[in-house]
Amino acid sequence: MLGTPVTSDALKSGFEDNTLGSELGIMVDTKGQVKLEDINLNVSTCTYDSVTYRLNIYKTVDNVEYKNILTEPIYISFTKDEIRNVITYDLRKYSILIEGDVLITLELYKDLGEGRLLFYTQFFTGLTWHKKTSEGRWTKAPGVIGMYLHGQLIKRAPFRTKKF
Repeated sequence: MLGTPVTSDALKSGFEDNTLGSELGIMVDTKGQVKLEDINLNVSTCTYDSVTYRLNIYKTVDNVEYKNILTEPIYISFTKDEIRNVITYDLRKYSILIEGDVLITLELYKDLGEGRLLFYTQFFTGLTWHKKTSEGRWTKAPGVIGMYLHGQLIKRAPFRTKKF
């Protein structure tokens, strides 16, 4: 499992401004090569009847640049009635391999009108990455949103000893 399942309703964060191109996600470190099986979302609030977001998966390049590794767009849709349970989207048919530090995000790619989509969020367990527009800069906020993935480890990263 990569990411953090969050079910506590103590804190919520997500898409409130609904600016086209805005993204929200998590950074995962795979410790090897992983074939993704699914993505899971712990959504606390959805004021829309239904939503569709584009999934983006970015490979980290020099901790400064992020390159989307997907060869085709992947859209995740759900209704507000479905948020009572964990929303699971099957990724096996895309044969996505990730390795190292990878940024997993949802992008608002079409205007949904007034409303908001919020995730259960947990402090002290990680950071949430976001940007306001498609050409904007990535920023980090304390607390991690309830987004996690399952995958199959294909190849473990080589063991490295630290020099002191």
